[in-house]
Amino acid sequence: MEQIVWKDEYRMGVEEIDKQHMDFVKLINRFVIVFQNGTHTQVQDRILLELLKYIEYHCVSEENLMLISRYPDRVTQEEEHQALLKTMRYKYDRFKDGNRNGNDMVKYLTNWFLNHTQKEDMKFGKYIKDRGATSE
Repeated sequence: MEQIVWKDEYRMGVEEIDKQHMDFVKLINRFVIVFQNGTHTQVQDRILLELLKYIEYHCVSEENLMLISRYPDRVTQEEEHQALLKTMRYKYDRFKDGNRNGNDMVKYLTNWFLNHTQKEDMKFGKYIKDRGATSE
């Protein structure tokens, strides 16, 4: 299980979302640290809860920017976000119930983050840039 090393190539060009993505990576890395250190399970559960709530916040925030900017692929993004949230809620519940597979959790989150941001979010960033719009 490895931490994600933030790279500039993860930036999509929308400052508000880029900052949220950095925070998302920090939370994933925080979970990696507490899990690898064998930190008490209550702390692990709380970090995952924070991560789940942050994902909920981020998805709504990103979708709101898509609404404001009239992004044509918003529905695709919303569907991907809902699938992420559904899977994360399931994994979180299983983790709390004793299936404490931190490796699986981190692998899923890392793959989702890298694939989604590099594909779907980059399309949104390009759309914003091409329109000369801002996140304000």
